[in-house]
Amino acid sequence: MRKLAFLSLAAIFIGVLVLTGCGKPARIEASLGQEFNLYLGQTVTITGENLEIRFAEVISDSRCPQGVQCIWAGEASCLTYVTRTNPKTTPYKLVLVQSGGSDQADQTFDGHTMRFNLQPYPVAGTTTPNSEKHLVMTVRRSEGE
Repeated sequence: MRKLAFLSLAAIFIGVLVLTGCGKPARIEASLGQEFNLYLGQTVTITGENLEIRFAEVISDSRCPQGVQCIWAGEASCLTYVTRTNPKTTPYKLVLVQSGGSDQADQTFDGHTMRFNLQPYPVAGTTTPNSEKHLVMTVRRSEGE
């Protein structure tokens, strides 16, 4: 009986390891001007720029779904935390807002422009799991910097 209980616990433990090991890495790196996907919970380090961005939450997504006719295009709001890494600063809460009628939006922070697009775009009658939600982003130095 003990052997069966041990084997059952071992199988559960291995299953949890396999499932969590197949996820996306918690940290990624990207260069200035390089497009990257930043999934919920991930942090990107912009190489050579003393900058980290963590995608914390989709606050709201009222974009008009594909397949529906809406009076208002809606918008998506995403909470990110931006940190200067050298010297390490307290993370700054930055809410990225994208209009439902646009393919992308820009947000400026401390000499950098972040171009982003929340994906996937909503489709009528479907629900997107959080594990699939991500920002398609590019970070550049702001003009004049």
